[in-house]
Parts: sequence; C-alpha cells; structure tokens
Amino acid sequence: METSETERIVMEDLDGGFVLVDFEETLAANDGNHEELLSDDDEDELSYTNSVTLTLTPEFPRKRWAVNIPPREQRIKDVIKLLVLTYLPAKSVCRFRAVSKDWNSWISAPFFAHEQSLRFTKISGLFSQFPGENPSFTALDWRSSGVPIPSLSFLPERVEVRATNGGLLCCRSHLGSYYICNPATKQWTKLPEPNMYHGPETALGLTFEPSPSSYSANYQLVCAVVAANSSTIDDDDEDRLVVVSFEVYSSRSGEWRVCDAMYCDGDLGTPEFVGDGLYLNGFVHWETGGGKVLTFDVKNEDCGVINLPLGHGPQGSLGVMNGELCYLLPSIRGGEVDVEEEGDGALQAIWSPVIEVYGDMDMKLKRVINVNYGAGEFCGRALALVGDKVVIAVFGNKVVAYDVEAEKGEWIGNAREDGFEKFLPYVNSLVDVKVAGSGDMVCAW
Repeated sequence: METSETERIVMEDLDGGFVLVDFEETLAANDGNHEELLSDDDEDELSYTNSVTLTLTPEFPRKRWAVNIPPREQRIKDVIKLLVLTYLPAKSVCRFRAVSKDWNSWISAPFFAHEQSLRFTKISGLFSQFPGENPSFTALDWRSSGVPIPSLSFLPERVEVRATNGGLLCCRSHLGSYYICNPATKQWTKLPEPNMYHGPETALGLTFEPSPSSYSANYQLVCAVVAANSSTIDDDDEDRLVVVSFEVYSSRSGEWRVCDAMYCDGDLGTPEFVGDGLYLNGFVHWETGGGKVLTFDVKNEDCGVINLPLGHGPQGSLGVMNGELCYLLPSIRGGEVDVEEEGDGALQAIWSPVIEVYGDMDMKLKRVINVNYGAGEFCGRALALVGDKVVIAVFGNKVVAYDVEAEKGEWIGNAREDGFEKFLPYVNSLVDVKVAGSGDMVCAW
C-alpha cells in the first residue's frame, strides 16, 4: 500500500483539539484518501478505504478528523523498536543500531538505556579471573551477549573484579582504589578513598536496583571490614573473636559512611570470607570459611548470621532460586541397579552427580538437581543459577550451562582445575554510570 511515510498514527482534530477514538485494522489493502470529514449528521462509525475503521467513543462528541496511516511494514518496525528491543541484551541491542538512523538515534538515547536496564535482568554470562591475570568473560550465548573489552583495559589501571550486580562491576586495583564500571558501555567512575582502612581481607557487596524514576544508576558499595585487632584467645582458632565493621559508599551522596552496626562474636569461626557478597532483596550475604553466612541489612544497618549446610566448601556457592537466597552444593549420590551377569542377577552400584539446593533461613534441602553431563564427568563447582531452569557449573576444566528440564549440558567455556579462579554472574545491561570524566554510551561491537 503506497501511503504516507509517517512513523506513527496521528489522530488530530481539524479544529485544533484532540479526541479519543477506538480503531482496529482490517485486512483490506485498498488505497484511499487519508483525510475524511465527519459531520454531525454522519454515522458513528466510518470505514476508510485504506483499511482502518474508526469508531467514536460515546463520551466524546462527533468531530472532524485528519488521520495519517503509516505503511504496515513501518508499523511492525515501530512495534519492534518500542516494545521488543528493550528486552534484549546489550550486545544484540548495539548491533541493531546499524538498522537505520532512526534506530541508532533511539538506541543511543538515555531513555532507551534506562528502559533496557529495567527490563533485561537475566544472567548473560560470567566474569572470571585468576589471581594475577586479567579478567575474562564467558557468555551463555556469544551471538547475543558480550562485552567489547573483557579484560577491562579501558580502566586506568589493572584491577581485580570483586563484585557484580545487574550490569555493574565493582573492581579494585592493587593500590586499593575502587572502580564502578559498565563493561558493555565502557563507562566507569573511580570512588573516593574510604574513611577506614580496607585490607585485602575486606569483603565487598554491590547493591543496585534499577529505578523507574532515575536514569542514572543509584548503587551502594557495602564493605565488610575485618578489624585489624581481631584477636585470639590462647592462640586457638576456635576461640577467635571476629570483629567486623561496615562502611558504605552511596552514589547518591558521593560519600562513604561508617555504619553503627558491628559484628563482634566468635560465631563466624574465622574472619576469612569466601569470595565477595551477594545482594538480594535489601540484604548483602557473605560466605565465610567457618561455614557461616554473614548477612547485612542495608536499609536498617543491622547484621546477623546464617548457618550453611553440612558439606559446605569451596565447591559450593550462594545463589538465587525463586527470588530467595539459596546455597548450591555439588554432591554424588549412589544407588543400586539389577544387572545380569552370566545368567545370574546381581546388584551394581551406580553413582551420579547432583547439585543440592538449600534454602530458607535454616538452609534446609529444597531441591536436588541431576547433572549428568557426560560419562565420568563429575561436577566440581556450582557457580550460579539462571532463573530456575539452568545451572552453571564446572565439570573438570569445562564451564557448562546445564538445562535442568532438558537434562542436557552445553559447554560454554574453560576453567582452571585448581579451583582458584573466581566466577561472578553478569547481566548484559546498558545501565548508565553517569559521572564527570566518563564518556557517553559507547557500543564497540
């Protein structure tokens, strides 16, 4: 249908006002006049020859109209542009900038980046790093998700990735400087020096929840600082008194604040944290080497302890299932099956790898996931849950995304077998890190 090239339907009263109409598209494709006049003597419904039926709503009087109808192909493009693109990961979105000048302008707008960060929240892959080496990125799907510079060399100094949340990364340099960045857009900011001394044993937690009312990312960096004078009684590790203070940086104020809350007890067993924190529903959770989880309430600035299940260790990890905190623990379960051997029945032990999922405040067993990736392949580490259907785990030197429903695993990357490599889940988002000295959104795919 050869009609106007306008990008949207405009219903305008010729007298200068606007009125409300209901319209529905018909299957006709005949050409016709795009301007029709409707007088008070006309019927309530007028069928246009260009495939649109206009119906006056009863609460408005009959008025005269000028209607521009875009081509059908243009309307489909507009629906994709307005309603679909914001649900896609950053890499896919940035590649769609080449479709047209209009799409490029739309995707580059701060409003679009804000909407995309609100709607796309699915884990897209893992940032990994071995001590002393540059970071790297493993995507669940390389065709749709990724970052232009996985090594984060766009930052002014080499860093260690310490915490992630949504599309934001918190990194720390060997000199102790903190950086918040979005690796998809290469935007970054350097945080001011904290008030307290943050030693290498300090554990971090990055809080970030996209807000419909704010274009810029409002985040907090929560640091669990082990006091330098944490002491032992009779040099017995079991009687060690652990003192943990909390210092929080807020992007709203641009300042650090030392919280009144302090954890001082021997329940942690050891002041050593196993990795950095997981933020969920207003709380930051840190796993400790003593089989505990130290929890900090960001709003009320209070803290507490959760016990991990038996068998916890470096092969397990904190995660999220059904919107609640959980603990993923690889294990091996066995059973016996009947086999025939020279005509006589016999029993043979069968061992299969599983991932046990613990949850609730008492960390009771909630679910057992069978992960039969391959013959002789056993799950060495559980890394993350993607929704409730995909678990990311390490089998030998392979990082595998295992589909629980399909009972099928897909190799997505490699891992060190010594277990010292850290993995952090990442969301491929366009969330804006708006600071002085940081560039506008840049997509370099």
